[in-house]
Amino acid sequence: MTTADADTAAPEDSAAPPSRAAELAYPVLAEVWRGDFLESVHHGSVVCLDADGKAVLTAGPVDVPMYPRSSNKPLQSVGMLRAGLDLDGELLALACASHSGEAFHLDGVRRILAGAGLTEDALQCTAALPIGAESQPAHLAAGP
Repeated sequence: MTTADADTAAPEDSAAPPSRAAELAYPVLAEVWRGDFLESVHHGSVVCLDADGKAVLTAGPVDVPMYPRSSNKPLQSVGMLRAGLDLDGELLALACASHSGEAFHLDGVRRILAGAGLTEDALQCTAALPIGAESQPAHLAAGP
């Protein structure tokens, strides 16, 4: 571990997210531009492997723990398809992506569950309100 690594590394027993200073130690991987205006900059790390699993391109620290979060969703969807779940079109897109919990998202999730012979009781995630300011009151007004 280099001095720079030591300055940005979290303690091994820490579950806390990296500090802003540690985040900035990661290289810029993407910039979002709107015309001549730089809207956002995204720091991170990436590793590209060849067919034998050898790293052929790396940027940033690629050998530290991380939370894959939504990047796993397409892989999880492949597993569901290989296990026999019949999804295509909008339902496959829903399974592969993050969503904001709007009514049409919930309808799609219920259709996916029904196709697998399951109900919402089978979900093992924390319930949350929809993200959109208009969706939240509508969801609450609709009741359980």
